[in-house]
Amino acid sequence: MSVPTKCVPMPCSVTSKKMGIENMMMLQRSIAQIVAVIMVASGSSSAEEAMSLDFSWEGVKACATLSPNPEIRVAHIPGEAKVILLLLTQGQRELGGQELAIPQHGVLPVGVFRTYGPCKPDVYRWTVLAKSATGAILAEAEQARFFPSGELVKAK
Repeated sequence: MSVPTKCVPMPCSVTSKKMGIENMMMLQRSIAQIVAVIMVASGSSSAEEAMSLDFSWEGVKACATLSPNPEIRVAHIPGEAKVILLLLTQGQRELGGQELAIPQHGVLPVGVFRTYGPCKPDVYRWTVLAKSATGAILAEAEQARFFPSGELVKAK
């Protein structure tokens, strides 16, 4: 007895399309599950927001030998971060900074540490690096403002 090699056109094509769609959906679900496992394992999520930094020059006196830091607000610090490193620069010139514990609610009050500057009217940039227990940099954010006006400088 021989097995027919041809299908009746309608039922075979419908079955093939149905099986193809089912296989495609199963493949898509499998890929989505694999991506979810990788994201959980790496500690990242597409919903996570980038770390950000904000500050104001309000109340900061110019040309003090060692100026107290302004209030600095850091948002969306990675959960794995153990410390932050804050740096103040004027162009290519580094004016100081300090490595500190993660501030409560992301707010670093005025005067926690001191830097050289600001002095003359110019653009000054604060940079924050979030670091892991091993010192690996997990995230970076920066913001530049004119001193003394406090006008925000757009990122290039």
